[in-house]
Amino acid sequence: MTRKEVFDLGDQAPTVANAFQLFYYSLAWGLGTRAPRLHQRLDGLAAHQEKAGELLVTAWTLVRDGASTGEAYGTLTTNQGAGRIPWFGPAFSTKFLYFAQGSTAHPRHVILDQVVSKNLRADAWPQAPTAG
Repeated sequence: MTRKEVFDLGDQAPTVANAFQLFYYSLAWGLGTRAPRLHQRLDGLAAHQEKAGELLVTAWTLVRDGASTGEAYGTLTTNQGAGRIPWFGPAFSTKFLYFAQGSTAHPRHVILDQVVSKNLRADAWPQAPTAG
């Protein structure tokens, strides 16, 4: 799964079917070959398909419409940092929003996960969280 393949999906119309496809591709790209806790993530999605579809389409539409990063992120994540879709937490939400921008948009939504945070900590963000 290449970054370009996932970005190309982000160029599609934000429908429920396309949102699930973008979700799956983002998940595959983000988890890599190790795919930790993949079955819990897919089970959580399966148990809340209707809600998840609505949230993903809403977040993707907000990205497309130029809404603030906070508003789009808040669609997928609570103020306490929990994912609104089970097993789809804050770090993964940033991946979905990143790819929802598509391949031609000027990037406004960036990935902030444990790897990025640790790399920023050394040089630019000493207080960066290293987990959760």
